[in-house]
Amino acid sequence: MKWLGTESSEQAKRIRAVHIRNHAAGVNMVWQHLEECYGTPEVIEDALLKKIEHFPKLANKNNIRLRELSDILLKLECAKEDGALPGLSYLDTARGVRQIVEKLPYNLQERWISVGSKYKEDYRVSFPPFSVFSKFVQQQAKIKNDPSFTIFTSSSQASSEKPVKYSNKSSVTAQNRHTCRTFRCPIQFCFKH
Repeated sequence: MKWLGTESSEQAKRIRAVHIRNHAAGVNMVWQHLEECYGTPEVIEDALLKKIEHFPKLANKNNIRLRELSDILLKLECAKEDGALPGLSYLDTARGVRQIVEKLPYNLQERWISVGSKYKEDYRVSFPPFSVFSKFVQQQAKIKNDPSFTIFTSSSQASSEKPVKYSNKSSVTAQNRHTCRTFRCPIQFCFKH
């Protein structure tokens, strides 16, 4: 019960309270109830798709979040290939993938268009399967998070964050030729006099 969420743990406590003397029957009934509430294909599909829906649009250099997105897509791909969640089959369409593509940075959107178009041509299909898109994002996340190239990424980020501004105007300095020098007697500055 300690691994359940707040709502599901409350339900489990209510069911367990019914079976005070028969713990095995109580546990079986809790599992059955949890399966009915949270284990149906529609509920699982909805939970997986909400992760994508609520995922923010990625900035160009947000490589860690790109890795998180690729992990979510891998979960979706595995769940879809399992066959137990038929509602995920719409991810094999342009409409199903569009909302995910829009979350990618612009350069990766352009790259996906190239990869997807080539796949359509090579295999003569109306749209690449979701597994192709998922593997594309996983590959891009792997490339962007490769520690061998973080030196190049961090040094280019540092130089691009504070660009040096050059002015086309030349600076001119002028000296005042009419300066008057006044000399004072050093005795005036002495405190004793």
